[in-house]
This record gives sequence, C-alpha cells and structure tokens, in this order.
Amino acid sequence: MAGKYTCAPQQRLIKLVLHLFGDVVAGFSPTELAKAVGASAATITRDLDNLETAGIVRMKEQTGRWVLTQRLPQ
Repeated sequence: MAGKYTCAPQQRLIKLVLHLFGDVVAGFSPTELAKAVGASAATITRDLDNLETAGIVRMKEQTGRWVLTQRLPQ
C-alpha cells in the first residue's frame, strides 16, 4: 500500500537497484532493465546515469551491461 509520501520515481530507482542484485556478475542490458521496471529506455538511461554518478552502478565496457558496484555493501 502506497503512503501519501510515496514518490513513483524513487520507487522505480529502488526497484531498479533491487533488480540489479539479481545478477551481480553478468549484469543487465538497459533494455532488460527497462522491461524489468516497466520504464522507457530514456528513463532507464537517466536512472542509470544518476546511479552511476552516486557510485552505485557501473557499465561493463566489454559488454555494455550494467552491474552494481561495491558501494552498497561498504
């Protein structure tokens, strides 16, 4: 049940981060992430950029897939 302070974009980011825990080695493509959270490619691109700026995710250069960094367990 959503409370009166629930914010859809913040909930989407949380859902995105939780989904990324599903494969911490291979990661996910932006398309896979967009489908998983029910967002557009443009929205996922912005979300990943914000999470990367915060040091929470990184893109694997060899594959273009996104993975969590070690920041959360720290």
